[in-house]
Amino acid sequence: MKQPVAALIAVLISLGMLQPGRAATANSSLSLADDTFDPANWSITIAWELYPGTSSAAFRNYLGGGNPGAFAGVSLHSTAPNAVAVIRQGWIYDPATQGEILSISSSADLRLVRYSGLDGFVPYRPLILQNGNFFYSIWAMGVTSLSWTPYAFDNNLITSDRFIGVGNASSLRPDFSANGAPIQFGFMVDHGTRLTPVEFELGVDNWRMTITAVPEPQSATIALVTLAAFVLRDRFRRPVQSESA
Repeated sequence: MKQPVAALIAVLISLGMLQPGRAATANSSLSLADDTFDPANWSITIAWELYPGTSSAAFRNYLGGGNPGAFAGVSLHSTAPNAVAVIRQGWIYDPATQGEILSISSSADLRLVRYSGLDGFVPYRPLILQNGNFFYSIWAMGVTSLSWTPYAFDNNLITSDRFIGVGNASSLRPDFSANGAPIQFGFMVDHGTRLTPVEFELGVDNWRMTITAVPEPQSATIALVTLAAFVLRDRFRRPVQSESA
């Protein structure tokens, strides 16, 4: 009867030697969504501009006309290239306690409320904020329609190498590992690389960000070790039977 116990101990040793990562636990997903857009829950920042002081931006809540119901209006006036960061306040994901991030997906309904300029489109991109730096997704949508149009990259998962730092952080990438700093989420609109004046308002509704993560591996290991401890306890509490006939 000693061999099963020895085998169980070997399993426990193997569990203790597992490195945190994808093999230790199953993936989990967390979705953050907003379709009411209370201005108290959102911040808007000129994250970068070619000529400082040449841009102005505002966030507005429309109570009707969305897809359906309320929606957000993000307006921008600019005479030079810039980037405007819009962040949902109060929602923070901490990789150290909630798990390493594998990827992020995003969706929203978008339309032009008004536009004055040469090109007639507004770039929209998912955005994250980490360690005081903004990072935008390489996946973008050029919004051109006055009607609601879906933006969805649920099947095109955005990994850390698919985010680019804004302005002075252009050489950086976000840290999705368990050592990474807490992350906030939002979106970016910009004036691209154009040197012509532009004024527009972008409508945003049914905004969602989904984080796919690896949960803390310790929880699964602790559960297995606890179960094994009960098995061992019951094994040694059983009366020893004579092996002789």
